[in-house]
Amino acid sequence: MEVKGTSVLATKNFVNHKFGLEAQKAWLESLPGESRKIFDQAILANNWYPFRTGFVEPTRMICNSFYGGSELGAREIGRYSAEQSLRGIYKAFARVASVNFIMERTANIFKTYYTPGRMEVASQDQQHLVFHILDIDDSDLLFEHRICGWINGALLICNNRDHEVKIARSVARGDTLIEILVAL
Repeated sequence: MEVKGTSVLATKNFVNHKFGLEAQKAWLESLPGESRKIFDQAILANNWYPFRTGFVEPTRMICNSFYGGSELGAREIGRYSAEQSLRGIYKAFARVASVNFIMERTANIFKTYYTPGRMEVASQDQQHLVFHILDIDDSDLLFEHRICGWINGALLICNNRDHEVKIARSVARGDTLIEILVAL
């Protein structure tokens, strides 16, 4: 599996934004060898990077360094990424569009950040959404939590503050697909 440079950059920028430049430097120094090679070079937003070394391991190091190993760190990175992705004109649009419309767009956006794989809205009504992530060849709970965080961030931008996003099925735990439940 591969991840777009935009997500790799969001990981790096999150640390500086949330914890400052000195913490970012310490985090970069803590990265495993192959991950550090990626972050030591210019990260190009439109390039594809290895899923594990460019995305999962850097996220794990953030969770370990700043969140006591908690997956909450992955969710916060995902939320930050949504805020960065949906800013400017997109943010203004997201605030007036329906939640279901924005969530359908979220499913369509998935393939621009990750390959292979696809995300679809499996079902929806006024109180619930069910997302399925299919056709992926690798996963990790931190990845799945980052997706949940992104959904959470998009919902917050839509002024939907009262919601819950949780993982019901997980490829990382042995299921055949990722299922994310959203209670609105």
